Amino acid sequence: MRIRQSATKGLLIALTIALIPISGVSTLAAGPQTPSCGNYKVTKNEVIAGVKFPKGTYQINAFGISCSKVMGSKGLFAQFLKLKDKDPLPKPWRYLADAIGAPKFSSGPGVGFRVQLIGAKPSPTPTRTQITSPNKSLELDIYSGVTDSTKVIAPSRESTIRTNDGRLRSYLLFAPSTINPMKPAPLVIALHGGLGSAAQFEANSGLSLYAESNGFYVAYPNGIGAIENRVSPQTWNAGDCCGPAANNNVDDVSYIKSLVKQLKSSYSIDSNRVFAIGHSNGGMLAYKLACELSDEITGIGVQSASLGMNLCQPTHPVSVVHIHGTSDTNFPIDGGLGSGIAGVPFRSARFAVDTLATSNKCEASPETSKMKENTDLVIYSWQKCASSAGVRYLIVNGASHAWMGHPAQSNLANSYVGSPYEKLDSTRALLSFLLLHPRS
Repeated sequence: MRIRQSATKGLLIALTIALIPISGVSTLAAGPQTPSCGNYKVTKNEVIAGVKFPKGTYQINAFGISCSKVMGSKGLFAQFLKLKDKDPLPKPWRYLADAIGAPKFSSGPGVGFRVQLIGAKPSPTPTRTQITSPNKSLELDIYSGVTDSTKVIAPSRESTIRTNDGRLRSYLLFAPSTINPMKPAPLVIALHGGLGSAAQFEANSGLSLYAESNGFYVAYPNGIGAIENRVSPQTWNAGDCCGPAANNNVDDVSYIKSLVKQLKSSYSIDSNRVFAIGHSNGGMLAYKLACELSDEITGIGVQSASLGMNLCQPTHPVSVVHIHGTSDTNFPIDGGLGSGIAGVPFRSARFAVDTLATSNKCEASPETSKMKENTDLVIYSWQKCASSAGVRYLIVNGASHAWMGHPAQSNLANSYVGSPYEKLDSTRALLSFLLLHPRS
């Protein structure tokens, strides 16, 4: 395991690169706005690689490949229809059933075609957020149990881990001086946003400062860049999104699982308090971890994100706290295409929260409340969830995509994601909820 101190120079380079709104990035996932090749009529019920394709007319949209190679009696779609029901697709083709808007066939990053049965309802359909009138006026302390941040004594250290897919992945680890190494302590996995990095999110979120004063470990993993093993904008594979990680089908869930295992072998970690906190694309990965790694992840804290897939079946209850601004254009609270460069329409924030509330067997209708000291906030709380899990959703009127309560790291950040909302500290609010919800 290689360890070295994180460098300020590297942080500045990563921030500068990560926050440039590059309009010409072609590696990001193509959305359903890809060019239409026209319609293809399937004359009988068919099965491709075990997936049913009912009789009907399909709209075909191609990306990174000509329509002539997809359409017609000798095109790829016709060839796939001729396969036996359970035959696999010819390599390197694969079928992505959970792709947002419509399923797609893909042969690699940015290459493939979407198929949509005409008359079928695309998923998801954004619905406008309706802010329910509060049924309680609470003196709710959303920072309960978390003391003020303080100056760190020692910097985080960079380490690497070899994952099951052969990649050498890097992460930063912050171990506060206040921790008793013999006593189990919480672990927070901090997931940067798309085009961010571990160093950028450590600086922007202030999580290490809160770890120093509250006694928990923080691991900041790096995503995957367009050029692996180089400083470049990083993304996560959260399902439909985002960028090189999603297009290359990188197994980031397995990466986080390996990371948690490695840290547990080296430090005294409380298995009932392993949390993931993520922003944007990192928040999407946090939701995916809740769905697919619930035996390790106790709870997730998310700002400005949603699920990147339709199917979510956790094997254990996972607490969720989600913060989202109504003026977020990069990741709209109601779902749909954002103003960023991801190129995919997102599911709504409420879709993700409702999904986890259901899987946690919470009461169907949440309580709503407002903060007397901050009327911009409306708080939804789901009660009586399984195994002491909790679900909380905070809507912040007028807040942008930027990490709330913490200054932007550059003018580029301000121009790309908006000015940070100043009357709520996302880091402290997420930590408060998670630390109060260990797994019982």
